[in-house]
Amino acid sequence: MEMIRRYLLRCCNPKIKLKLSPNCKPQVTDIPYFMCYHLPTVSTALLSNGGIAMQMCNAEILKKIKLLEQNKNDVLSKETRTHQVSYQEEKDRYDYGYSFSQTREAVGNLDSEIRKLKHLLNISNATTIVPEFSITLGECLVYLAQLNKELAIVSRMAKKESTTTSTTYGGKVEYTALNYDKEECQAKADWIQNTIAQLQIAIDRTNLTNMIDVE
Repeated sequence: MEMIRRYLLRCCNPKIKLKLSPNCKPQVTDIPYFMCYHLPTVSTALLSNGGIAMQMCNAEILKKIKLLEQNKNDVLSKETRTHQVSYQEEKDRYDYGYSFSQTREAVGNLDSEIRKLKHLLNISNATTIVPEFSITLGECLVYLAQLNKELAIVSRMAKKESTTTSTTYGGKVEYTALNYDKEECQAKADWIQNTIAQLQIAIDRTNLTNMIDVE
């Protein structure tokens, strides 16, 4: 356990505290790769195979995915810079230390972690109920996108003039009137804005409080 403690102090946020079963004696190599990232809070559970599982909230997993995707971009960016070299004489050829196989392995490992975490999020989004709206988190995300599109339409309609005039080529005045009540339209826009705010708060709260087991 002392080896694990020193490992975590070196790789992780020092504020992270692990809660291990008294009978759990994992080796340093059992610590998952993702524990080397800076995350605000982490709790752990004992797996049936003797390893360690972490519980992470949705927001932490989203942050982890972004970190992994950034790491992948860094690896690919380095590959772009170092996968070939230009020189005039062999003695001037610079060795960047690039390895095709090692780079592919690194990208593959990162992609595997990203897939696993996104899969866990998809399950959470499909099964976690947001109590304020009595629908799943995934439905809330779809609903939020729908409301934002609806707000753009309704807000534009609420700003239109009730009646406008224009002159035709024949010199006649032509009137254009709205076929809806602007006050009703504005009231709908206000309702949508308020609902969006409530929905965003509910989504954020769920993302911070819903815990997912990550092995």
